[in-house]
Amino acid sequence: MSKGQGEGLDLCRRFADYARTVLEERTGKEPGAQASPDIPLLIRGEIETMVDRILAAWRNKVRLSYTLDQAVELITEGSSHKKKDELLREQFRGPFPPNADGSDPLVGTPTIFVDLHGYIVAWYLPGLFTRRRSERTVQSLAHISTYPNSILRVHRTDSWRDRNDTFADPNKCVMEPGNVNLSICWFSQGRGPHNGTPGPSSSLKETANNQGGPHLLYELRDANALIGALLSLVHPDLFKLQMDMLDRLASGEVKVNDASIMQELFPDWSTPFNGLAVITNRETLYHRDTKGGQRTFDILTTFGEYTGGRLHVPLLSANFIYGPGTGVILPGYIFEHGACKTDSERLCLASYVRPNVGAAVFGAYDEPPLPTMKTLVHEYHLPLAEIVSSNIWTSNGHE
Repeated sequence: MSKGQGEGLDLCRRFADYARTVLEERTGKEPGAQASPDIPLLIRGEIETMVDRILAAWRNKVRLSYTLDQAVELITEGSSHKKKDELLREQFRGPFPPNADGSDPLVGTPTIFVDLHGYIVAWYLPGLFTRRRSERTVQSLAHISTYPNSILRVHRTDSWRDRNDTFADPNKCVMEPGNVNLSICWFSQGRGPHNGTPGPSSSLKETANNQGGPHLLYELRDANALIGALLSLVHPDLFKLQMDMLDRLASGEVKVNDASIMQELFPDWSTPFNGLAVITNRETLYHRDTKGGQRTFDILTTFGEYTGGRLHVPLLSANFIYGPGTGVILPGYIFEHGACKTDSERLCLASYVRPNVGAAVFGAYDEPPLPTMKTLVHEYHLPLAEIVSSNIWTSNGHE
């Protein structure tokens, strides 16, 4: 299949442009959303659903009692990861009071979280993706699972991400339990701009023992472009910076390892993020994503046909209903999070940024500040509604 070098990034831009047009139409900034004629009608509907969920969250703002800067300051002090996580839990709480048993309450309403300085630090977006998108994404992973030496498997490492007891029984699953990272460009472990050259992840280099990566990337083109469009709405500056970085990489101007392989992959790389973790049928233990930017958003999205999904974020004092089609946006470097087991098969796509790649491309990677409420009000003519402190959670656990 012959495709233009930047076709994947162009697809992301088309989705993002339409998403912005729909949002501006909804808020009255611009009349009449005009879609690119090559965006299929069903995908236009998915983008419109996404915009509607963002607007629903905008109407439910809650205020944190601390600033993100305070959390970053604690993290950058010299204690161990475990000690830092304990201190974070002790010193910072979200807006919701605990249940009678001391547990954090269940949250099921679209919500944004705003810190004391007015920065929007997290979005919770249930119902972000349609049932059709969930089914198509799961089908893609089920197909990759049939490869004799699929990249989707439980890897033998010492990482908590590969603990056998966190994965479902493969004999009872259509999607092979496993996890794999796909990256168009990253540094090998222990390397960075000072001592290494970035390149595509090994999962995207097709070999006899490593099969399915490029095909999976192709299958996820639309899903990744939708996730990119979401980033363009909630953090326009980060979207632009990341797309500029990827344009530079796609141009061939930057020294990378396996340059020819990277150029072959770019037509299907349709996300502004550096990397994508694909996680199937796994419980995710509590962790922070310490290789990401201090204030860059990760986007977590879920697909499947299951119930009982929960994502717990202690610093938001929230136990989110984490059903199929959910999106959660947060700086994973700061907010510890974990996802419980479910009653059936679940797929999670976790999109993330690697600032050290940006540093290799630009010479320095200056993380843009998170958007404030006023930033997005000005950007899209969103209504500047009053912020409530709490009292929006789902107390009875209905899904």
